[in-house]
Amino acid sequence: MNRVCKFCGNSFFEPNGRIFSNHVKWCKSNPKRNDQNENIRKGHVITANTRFGKYELFDRICEKCHQPFQVRTRSKNKKRNKRFCSRSCANTHVFTDTRCDSISLGIRKYLVESGWTPKELHPCVFCQNETQNKTFCSTKCGHEYRKSEYRKQESSLRQYRVLAKFQFGVSDYPNEFDFYLVRQYGWYAPVNRGNNLGGVSRDHKVSIRYGFDNKIDPNFIGHPANCRLLRHNENSVKNVGCSITFEQLKSDIRSWEARYPSQDFQI
Repeated sequence: MNRVCKFCGNSFFEPNGRIFSNHVKWCKSNPKRNDQNENIRKGHVITANTRFGKYELFDRICEKCHQPFQVRTRSKNKKRNKRFCSRSCANTHVFTDTRCDSISLGIRKYLVESGWTPKELHPCVFCQNETQNKTFCSTKCGHEYRKSEYRKQESSLRQYRVLAKFQFGVSDYPNEFDFYLVRQYGWYAPVNRGNNLGGVSRDHKVSIRYGFDNKIDPNFIGHPANCRLLRHNENSVKNVGCSITFEQLKSDIRSWEARYPSQDFQI
């Protein structure tokens, strides 16, 4: 049976008419639609007030800082008996219940009588305070120690990068480098210095990071034999990887020194 909505004109073909009647009731063009929504909202409010109580303000005293505060919640909600005024007070409070202390002492006494021995105390690696943990006395000490070690490593790596930089010009060795990529793409330049991000840059075959991690003399890493011309985007993808091994690099350096004996370099 074909039915047409009298508010929007949409037609519905169905045998029982349930979809049509539901559409008419909630049609956006139905002027009584907002009234029906308001009645439903009021019904939900009445149901919630009956089951959980109305919203009220409850006066409480914080068990940590002993300051008065108010809790706005429903009258049947357990949160009306809130013990602390803030997360800070809740996380730093100290139990003074003698019953808890007696239970802890009783458990410890039972464990000692059963042959249990407490853990040995160790000095914290960061603050040197005694702790049962073998490394750090707290998460904060562990975080601060790792942060300090990271800064030391980054400082050493920056110094190593300076020493491992290439200190020569590729134009001084025209027979050793292929300048075809340079003629095709040009030299790499950042946005603020020419904006040629697809240009060519000098790449370390054995990366600086590999040399730093393996304590290799930076003179090896900065040697011209360790240089190749590569497009900067490919160099970025390579990241800290190596295109040759360190043994192969030493062999290339020997060959280079044989061709250019004026270089003051000893393996």
